[in-house]
Amino acid sequence: MFGTVNAKSAPCSGGTVNCQERHVSLTMPIRQFGIDRIKLICNAQRNVPLASTMESMVSTTNGVSFSSRQNSSGVDIVLSSGFLAFASHCGFLQAVQDVGLNVKGVMGTSSGALTGSLFAAGYSPMEIAQEFSRLPPIERIKLSKEPWKGVFSLDPATKRLRELLPDTFDEMEIDFGVGVVSRYGYDIVDSGSLAEAVVASAAVPVLFNPVRIPSRNNTPHIDGGIKTRVGLEAWRAHQKRKLGILQPRPAAVHVVSRSSPFSGSDKDDTESSDDRALRLSPKSTSSLWDMSHFTHQMEHTYAAAVPVLQVFADHIHPESTS
Repeated sequence: MFGTVNAKSAPCSGGTVNCQERHVSLTMPIRQFGIDRIKLICNAQRNVPLASTMESMVSTTNGVSFSSRQNSSGVDIVLSSGFLAFASHCGFLQAVQDVGLNVKGVMGTSSGALTGSLFAAGYSPMEIAQEFSRLPPIERIKLSKEPWKGVFSLDPATKRLRELLPDTFDEMEIDFGVGVVSRYGYDIVDSGSLAEAVVASAAVPVLFNPVRIPSRNNTPHIDGGIKTRVGLEAWRAHQKRKLGILQPRPAAVHVVSRSSPFSGSDKDDTESSDDRALRLSPKSTSSLWDMSHFTHQMEHTYAAAVPVLQVFADHIHPESTS
């Protein structure tokens, strides 16, 4: 469906990314799916009042439709940790795009960091879904040569992300950050080496080796989700401290249920507030060897997220509905 995609010029709700000479082939998974199919399921089975019906579509790029409404007020997208929760995050991002939220920043942790990095780099949710569903995760990792540090090495995943992403955070079109943990504690990385930081955010202890981030003195880092699964409040505090943003942007937050009792807290980030839209999704049913439920999980999250985000969009920018 998409053929060859220029990693640095693919469409994004936050704008376009200006890239040079990095072309990556994204192949369709065995089971084809499309956003039109998802919308038909939502309309027919769930009776969801979509903002992005066929009448409201004004342009189509690479088979992905975009809503004619774009809220002028920018929002942040926050994607939680959740083991192999790529499908749910893709469904949520497709809902964000179709509702017309104007994304200015993305914060992700673990699977949320991996998915969010591609979205912030300009890939559409459907392109991201194709990338993550085309291979079982076990084919993106390898057995560790240092099993006392982790059963698997994430080096192949890092190599693939280097092909797909810009070299540094500074080359991203919109604000982007990931949650990580090092010997110094929890931190949000939003500058320096991009691929390594993203993969480090998903380096689940014991299962994976820690990942060294070159721009951080090659210090080993691990999954930020062991301290903070969501990171919304940490992201806002970081932006206030580093960028001087006193009034945080409204946030659309996607929280996937925890897969491990040892994961960090998500209490503060999941409390109700007027400045955020919150969607809670079940934990992923995927495994390192099996992604066969990818389409179903993406469809389910999309259908559930659209009405929540529609209300949120109307709340933060009511004149767009007039």
